[in-house]
Amino acid sequence: MNKGWIFITGTSSGIGQHAAKYLSSKGYQVIAGVRDQQSYDRYISIENIHPFIFDTTIEKHHESLVKHLTLNNISLLAIVNNAGVSVWGPILDIPIQYWREIFEVNLFSNIRVTKILLPFLNPTNGKIIQIGSSSDRLGVPLMGAYPIAKLSILRFTEILRRELLLTKKYNKIRVSNLSLGSIKTPIWIKAKNIRFDKNSPIFNLAKEQGLSLIDKEYENATSPLVIAKLIEKIINSKKPRRNYLAGRQSYLLHCFGLMPIFVQDFIFKVMGVFMLKKSK
Repeated sequence: MNKGWIFITGTSSGIGQHAAKYLSSKGYQVIAGVRDQQSYDRYISIENIHPFIFDTTIEKHHESLVKHLTLNNISLLAIVNNAGVSVWGPILDIPIQYWREIFEVNLFSNIRVTKILLPFLNPTNGKIIQIGSSSDRLGVPLMGAYPIAKLSILRFTEILRRELLLTKKYNKIRVSNLSLGSIKTPIWIKAKNIRFDKNSPIFNLAKEQGLSLIDKEYENATSPLVIAKLIEKIINSKKPRRNYLAGRQSYLLHCFGLMPIFVQDFIFKVMGVFMLKKSK
């Protein structure tokens, strides 16, 4: 059974891995983008999964993917832009190289992948699915560069969707953004690696509260299988929504983002005073 071809970035772990395994079990042919041979080998024996060494930041991998799709005459039913990294901490204390990394992986690579794969997407019912974050709704202190990058993805997705509507060839392609809350993936574990200036005046507060929040959120986070099933729902939908909220606290963050800015500022100020007292 072949329900169609799907390309997913970042399938070595987390949402990408669950999506690849779940969709392949449902009869979709999944081209699973992985960054290393170990991840590649894990997929070799799984039916309907076709692993492909694909680092979203490496141009040669992009060229190899285009050549592979062309030679095998593959038409894609969906593109799932899932690859991403996270860096947290006081916003002015995150070294500039990590700003470059997070935008290179989360935004620039997303744009390049979409650009090279659009010609291979089924023009009548193709889907572009962006794995975003509900943190793009408001500026949360100490979350660092991540929500800024995700907000950029949200705007890119909106503009892309509207521009495709202006074309004759691609105006039936649907573009959806997933504004996700806390999902139980390794990105939380990796986030415990502190990559901001330890000389920051709020380092101790950021470290203590940040690491505590990471542990709490990971423990109560939503299973990535829930997101894999949502991706299938979008692929099968004739008229998918432009944006989906899913995962722990996604609706809370969305509603918070709808509040007046001065209300948001007041709440964060109160929370900050509470955190300072708690840390003493």
